[in-house]
Amino acid sequence: MRLERPSYEELEQMVTELKEENRKHRQAEEQLRKSEDKYRTLIENLPQKIFLKDKNSVYVSCNENYARDLKINPNEITGKTDREFWPKELADKYITDDKKVMELGKTEHIEEQYIQMGKERYVQTVKTPVKDENNNVIGVLGIFWDITERKLMEEELKNYRDHLESLVIERTAELYETNRQLQQKIIDFKQAEEETRKLNALVRQEKDRLLALVNSMNDEVWFIDTQRRFTLLNPFRHRFDPDSGEWVDEKKLAGKLEIYRHDGSIRPLEESPALRALQGEVIENLEEIIRIPTSGELRYRSVNAAPVKNNSGDIIGSVSVVRDITERKQVEKALIKSETRTRALNEQILNMLMVVSHDLRSPLVAVEATLKLLMRGIYGQMDTSVKNTVIDLHDRIQGLLGVAEDCLGKVSGVTGNVDFTKKLLDLREDIIDPVLDELLGEMEKQNIVIDNRLGAIPTKRIPIKADKVWLKIVFRNLFNNAIKYGGKGCEIAFGCEDCGSYYKLNVYNSGAPIADDVCEKLFTKFNRNKAEGELPSEGMGLGLYLTKKIIRNHGGDIWYEPKEGGSNFVLTLPNE
Repeated sequence: MRLERPSYEELEQMVTELKEENRKHRQAEEQLRKSEDKYRTLIENLPQKIFLKDKNSVYVSCNENYARDLKINPNEITGKTDREFWPKELADKYITDDKKVMELGKTEHIEEQYIQMGKERYVQTVKTPVKDENNNVIGVLGIFWDITERKLMEEELKNYRDHLESLVIERTAELYETNRQLQQKIIDFKQAEEETRKLNALVRQEKDRLLALVNSMNDEVWFIDTQRRFTLLNPFRHRFDPDSGEWVDEKKLAGKLEIYRHDGSIRPLEESPALRALQGEVIENLEEIIRIPTSGELRYRSVNAAPVKNNSGDIIGSVSVVRDITERKQVEKALIKSETRTRALNEQILNMLMVVSHDLRSPLVAVEATLKLLMRGIYGQMDTSVKNTVIDLHDRIQGLLGVAEDCLGKVSGVTGNVDFTKKLLDLREDIIDPVLDELLGEMEKQNIVIDNRLGAIPTKRIPIKADKVWLKIVFRNLFNNAIKYGGKGCEIAFGCEDCGSYYKLNVYNSGAPIADDVCEKLFTKFNRNKAEGELPSEGMGLGLYLTKKIIRNHGGDIWYEPKEGGSNFVLTLPNE
């Protein structure tokens, strides 16, 4: 088939049509550009904030108003997320809201918080899903505006409404209460006369009861007014007159009574407790002596007096209560006399005990020295049985010496007479070792061991200036307590630390620590902490009291330190 070639006129017509179509296309593009500029101008000038995000909540664009809040240019937001602009908690919420809108595929209206210029604001946000030509969600478009003033206004209106409702409720309650009170006053007024009548009857009844109580008391009781007149006297206030055989009112005897102060001097009338009470003074347990005119007998009495006041606080009289204490005073005198005799007897016993202990100690020391010479073979060799007997006898003599020294110490602790004679000693050789030798038998009996890992006395000489007898009493008491309160199978340790100007020593046992309430009075006189299995009569409670007194007289001190799994007594002595 052969195609015909168009004519020149046809070609010219086609060119004209193409030019017209091209002109219309450029005109449409210009109109579209103007329309786009118009809408962008409109969006940029809207007071609302507008943004567009993709399906991953990544910003695509935003308007100038939103970018200004973020302090960026609009083109700088592309590719960023909320986490780059907002606190984590707020950013996570924005992203969660985006996902919800895209998943549901519908527009959501949300009231949420927003930070503008560093301040928290409330905004109303509208988020709608953005879809492509296939109706697939490809992002989210958001627009929001500030509603802080509206929220504040709503809150203010709510508070005002609540306040009005509260006022209405309050005024209603006040009116109701006023009405109720008026009704109650009417009822109260009707009851007033009846209650007054009953009250007067009760007052009379109470007055009679009080009068009966006063009249039944075994003490003298009387009331006087401001004119010094008796207004009430109980029957015990009267004294029996053996001459007349009648009860006599003491008012009639007042001019005849001889009243003495506690020291035996005559008491003037103006010093009467009843009159002193009229001046506002309260007298408690004032002792007086009176002489009964009819018999001349002296009686002791204890007087209590106080002012009587009305409701305004004015004194309208005084009340006095007098108790005869003659028998009590006689008993007190007998007790004082008995106590004086007992004290004298105790002093004699203590002096005798001190003399006996002192007199026993000298021959015991001589016997101990002789036994030591025998044990060393100075008088010749002994067979085994004799030597064992001598050793046993030496141990017993040492024990008796310890008992004698303890007796001296306890007597001194009771009497307060502690006489010191300081000499230069070796702490280990003169004090520690002799005391441990005395207690060795008891320690073996109780299966008690000395653990050197817990503390020890250095092997070198430890010079100390002290009274040998008294310092042995200190360590004998501390080691005895360690044995007694540590119990069977316990461990005992002792140590010495040279601190330059003083020695720091300790005696430890692995027994139970001392209770806190006992620690407070540990070093007081006659205080005892009973050990397990100990008889109630054992000990006087003077050991630690005397120990502290001896240590302080030596210029040192002693205290208790609780240890985990044990008790530790620490003492210091000057290094002279």
